[in-house]
Amino acid sequence: MAKLSIRPGDYGLPPESEVPPPEPLLAPARSLREWFANPSLLVAPELLIPFLAVEKRTTLLSGREKSGKSTLTAQLVADATQGRPILGEAIPAPQSVLWYAIDEPVADALRRFEGLDPDPDRLVVSDTPRTLQDLFGCLTVDLDQHPTTSVVVIDTLSRLLSGVDVNAADKVEPLLRKIVDYFLERQCASVLLFHTGKGGREYRGSTAIGANVDEILTLKRRGEDERDDFDAGENDTDDGRRVLVLNGRNLRGRVQLAYREGRYGLWDAVHPPRERILDALQEGPAKSKTDLVTRAKVQKQTGLQLIGEMIVSSEIIETGEGFSLPSSRPSPGSEPGNRPETVSGSRFPSVPPEGTAREPLPGTEPRLQEGSVPGISPQGGGKREPLDVAI
Repeated sequence: MAKLSIRPGDYGLPPESEVPPPEPLLAPARSLREWFANPSLLVAPELLIPFLAVEKRTTLLSGREKSGKSTLTAQLVADATQGRPILGEAIPAPQSVLWYAIDEPVADALRRFEGLDPDPDRLVVSDTPRTLQDLFGCLTVDLDQHPTTSVVVIDTLSRLLSGVDVNAADKVEPLLRKIVDYFLERQCASVLLFHTGKGGREYRGSTAIGANVDEILTLKRRGEDERDDFDAGENDTDDGRRVLVLNGRNLRGRVQLAYREGRYGLWDAVHPPRERILDALQEGPAKSKTDLVTRAKVQKQTGLQLIGEMIVSSEIIETGEGFSLPSSRPSPGSEPGNRPETVSGSRFPSVPPEGTAREPLPGTEPRLQEGSVPGISPQGGGKREPLDVAI
């Protein structure tokens, strides 16, 4: 039997002389001059939602269960869709947001947003995905149908990773990498809500989770004293104070928050230093300006300046024994060093279920005292300078 052979030109194959040689591989490395020739690479990413979302970057926001992370994120998102300032900071333009309500009934998410007044045309809500495979399928369809979307919120990543050992880097890293790469390819910022460990101090699981995102945010409770509320006894009340710790490439610092009338606000905006100084003197005279600043829990420079202004305006009087309110009279046992203990109480007796507004309990008085933390100002390169304030 003759051996079958195929020659160039048979069966439509091109002759050898017409087969083009393979193209040489191009080295991906370039000189710095070549990189600099593309000026778009030198532009810092835009801050789309202050304290939360950066252009084309992925944020991981972690907190204990029912600590308020969905409530805070929903508030910032609602303000961003309307173009309102975010905790006092202006935004470049109104943002369009896609929100995946995965960890709760969609009706709960809708009731939360109803009280926050978002732009209903700029906020898209879905409760469809329940697995990572579902998520990518939904994202492809939803982003095509809503091409103006600039930020995607996933509430929560913990639900999508159920069944995955988040402590095993080899299991969780490929999944996080796939999520981050997807949003980078689609040119969207993303916010992944996640859970912390029992201590509430950092995200739960392998460090590979934090290593694969751009911004790491942690929402922590604060108590009526200097302890972390997660270490407090189960009878201790939650007064609504929060510390948002920002630790990322573009977002850095610590922001003190307080919850009042269904919204979070900066601590100094909700409880101004002047008010805290007056509250401290209401409890009894101060021996010195430094003593008053310490008791009012305000920054020293700000407090000393305010005290001077309040003395000039006669809001505070100075005597040989120190400083007091004009109409105040020391009550028995209220001399310095022998004052009665402050009665525990708060306008924020407990943090409401996410999306539910709470009114102050009647007859309670505020005893919230904390150091002042100014707003974080953007620095060169799109980064935020850490605040040198002990909390």
